Amino acid sequence: MLFRTSLPSHPAFRAVHCFLIAAILFLGLSGCAERPTSEVLLPIAAPDLKGTIVRVYAATNRERDEAGRGFGSDPSFETTYMFYDISVPPVRKPNVVRYRSEPPKFSSEFLVVASGTISRAEFRRRVAQETPAGSQPGIYVHGFNTRFPEALLHLALLKADSGYDGPAILFSWPSYGHPLEYVADRQSAIFSRDALASVLTDTTANGQKALLFAHSMGSWLSIEALRTLKLKAREDVLKRLEVILAAPDIDVMVFDQQMRTIGNLGRPLVVLVARDDKALAVSSLIGTGRPRLGALSVDAPEVQNSAKASNVRIIDIGSVAADPIGHSRYVPLAALYTSLQKGGRGENELAVAGAYVLNTLTAEMLRPVAAITRQAQ
Repeated sequence: MLFRTSLPSHPAFRAVHCFLIAAILFLGLSGCAERPTSEVLLPIAAPDLKGTIVRVYAATNRERDEAGRGFGSDPSFETTYMFYDISVPPVRKPNVVRYRSEPPKFSSEFLVVASGTISRAEFRRRVAQETPAGSQPGIYVHGFNTRFPEALLHLALLKADSGYDGPAILFSWPSYGHPLEYVADRQSAIFSRDALASVLTDTTANGQKALLFAHSMGSWLSIEALRTLKLKAREDVLKRLEVILAAPDIDVMVFDQQMRTIGNLGRPLVVLVARDDKALAVSSLIGTGRPRLGALSVDAPEVQNSAKASNVRIIDIGSVAADPIGHSRYVPLAALYTSLQKGGRGENELAVAGAYVLNTLTAEMLRPVAAITRQAQ
C-alpha cells in the first residue's frame, strides 16, 4: 500500500488552512492563461495558412451550449462525436519548449478550418481507417476546470508538438470550467465513467491497441472507467490499453483500491509525478489530507516497492520547467513522447514497472531511483 500522511486534526486549523490556500491557488489558476470560447470553433476559410493542419476527434457527454457552436458544462446522457481540423502555428523558436517560450494564443493563432458531427459508427470506422500500421489511437482526458474549446485546442497542440501519428481523440467530460467548482467537477467526472468506458471500447475494437492519456481529475475518471470495464468483464479492452496519468488527482488509498479491482493491465500503468505540484496540495487539503498520487515522493522505499508490486511505473518529472503552480508539466513533455518510447537503450522507457526520475539531458532519460540512491552513497 502506498504511504499515507495526515494534516493536524484540529477542525478549525483544517478549515482556515484549506480556505486560504484554496482561494489563493484557485484564483491564480483562473487568471493565468487565455481561455478560448466557443467562438473559436467556428470554421474559418484561411487559404494562406502557414501552420500544420491537425485533425482532432472529440467524444463528449456535454450538452451543446446555448449558441449551438460548442459544448457547455451541463451533462448529457448521450455522447456526441465530432471532428475538427485545426491549424496549429509553427514553433517560432526551434528546440525551445513551446509552453515556456510562447504561450498559445488560442483565439488568434489556432484556427478551426473544418468541423462536423459524425455518428458513433462513423467515429469507429474513421479511427480504425486513420490509424497507421504500427501506431495506435490516442485518447486524451482533460482535468478539472477545463472548458471544451481549450481542451480541444490543447490536444491539437499536444499532437503537433509530439509528432504522434495516430488519431488524436478528446474525451471531454462536463467540467464546469470554473476554479471554484471542484466538488461539482468531481460529480461530473463520476457521471462520465460509463461514457468514457464506451469510447475506450470503441477505440480498441477489432483488436486495436490504444493510448489513454489523462491529466489531473481526468486521471481519476480514467481509472474509474478502467474499473468499470473490469467489472463488466472487458479484460479484452483493458489489455489493449497503454495508460499514462499526468499529475493524477487521486487519493493514494483510493488508487490502491481501484488497482486491486482492475488488476494487471499487461503493461505498466505510467504515473507522472512532482512533489511541488501546488494544485494537488490544495486537492489534498480540501479532501482527506492524504497525498495525491501525482505528488508522491519516488524516494520513499514504500512507493518504490508498491510501484513494482502493482505493475505501475512512477516517473518523477519535477525537473521539467513548470507552469506557475507546477500542475501542467506534461505539456512540454509531449515533445519527448517519441523519445521515451524508443528509449536511450533501444527499448521502451515506459514499459518497466518501478520508480524513476526523468533527466532530459542524457540519452538515458529515465533513471531508476534505486540506482541514483546507490550512486549517491
